[in-house]
Amino acid sequence: MDRTNRTREARLNSALLRYAVECVADGDMASVRRMGFPPEMLSRLSEVRLQDLRRLETSKAIISRIEVNATALSRLLSHLDQERNREQDIRMLLQAGAPQAMMRALYGMSSSDYTAARRALGLSASSGRPREATEAEEQRLMRELARRSEQAESLSATDWIEIADRCGAPLRVLWPIIQGWRAPDGKEG
Repeated sequence: MDRTNRTREARLNSALLRYAVECVADGDMASVRRMGFPPEMLSRLSEVRLQDLRRLETSKAIISRIEVNATALSRLLSHLDQERNREQDIRMLLQAGAPQAMMRALYGMSSSDYTAARRALGLSASSGRPREATEAEEQRLMRELARRSEQAESLSATDWIEIADRCGAPLRVLWPIIQGWRAPDGKEG
């Protein structure tokens, strides 16, 4: 075993023992028992001091066997993927000029979050109200949405950007029209 692995194991030992000592100090014996510490070790753990933990950081001993809950890890990684995709979609839409009302409707984004996200991307502040769509742009929008009617409730950021490109109008211009077609109950009117 090389020195790098021993260092990693020493850090793992230290983190594990630090956690166990904190649990014992807080009276959370159930967590320590679930980790596999035998009952006779609990009193000894209560005697471990910070300087003892520092000494253990150089130990070469392996005191634990790690077991990964693959189901829980898979759920966690899937959640991270979803969050990463959501952040990417938000960036794409903001860079494509999505208005704040659209971002609020699709992602629950507040005005301050919208402004901060645009600023973080180096985008200038939107200037005033968008122009109104031309009749031709509005007709192209209707055709595009009709073509995608089956997925209308789950359009992705890429879909919205593609719709804007096909209509020849920015999202800032198209979004108010889309909202105008929706009745208060969320259905198209």
